[in-house]
Formats: sequence, structure tokens, C-alpha cells
Amino acid sequence: EYTLNIDLAPTMLSAAGVPVPDVMQGRDVAGMYLGTEEEVERTRGSWRKEFYYEWFTGHKVVIPASLALVSKRSKYIVYPEYGHEELFLLEDDPYEERNVFGTLNSPAAKEIKERFSRMRSHAESGARC
Repeated sequence: EYTLNIDLAPTMLSAAGVPVPDVMQGRDVAGMYLGTEEEVERTRGSWRKEFYYEWFTGHKVVIPASLALVSKRSKYIVYPEYGHEELFLLEDDPYEERNVFGTLNSPAAKEIKERFSRMRSHAESGARC
């Protein structure tokens, strides 16, 4: 399961008995290791299977800005300043050496872009992830 830096504050607040504010995007990770076996499995089953990230540096020549949708199976990356897209199938290419975005059929590319757009909108809305 993916735990992210956004999960740290909700986890610490919950451990301290402090309510997690609705404005926080992350989740308390304690449910993945505390509780009965059934409770832990339920939490793991509902946990995120992919995540969206943004990287903005302000210096596109050295390290360009990137937006991505990452799962255990794939990583779709957009470089907005260059209008460039990449897709790596991580099970077959764990070192991200073969960009297969241009070789995808249009329904598969469309599905990935739609998931990316949904995740981006979700993140920008401030909703819990």
C-alpha cells in the first residue's frame, strides 16, 4: 500500500487523540497495522492503489516541472512546460527506460489520461486521498 508524506500529520494527530481536520488530504495509517486482522484487511482493501504528484521547481532547464500518476503497474508523467508525456510499465520496465506512451492504442491512452485528470482534480480540490 502507498503511504505518502500527507499521511504523517493525520497519523500523528490520531495517535495523540486529536481530531484530524477535514482540510488535510492524508489518512491515518494506523488502521493498516492496528486492530483485528479483519479491520486491518478492510483498511488495506480501501487504501489508495495509485497516487498523483506534482513537482514544480521554477527552473525548467535544470529540473523541469512534472505531474504524474503512479501505481505499482505504471507511471504516467506529464512535463507541462514542454508538452511532453511519458508512460512506463513498471512490471516490465522497473528502471523506466522505455517510454511506451506513443505506442499505446488510443483507448488505453485515453483511460490513463482520464484517471490522471480525475486524480489531479481530486488533489486540487483538497479532498482526502
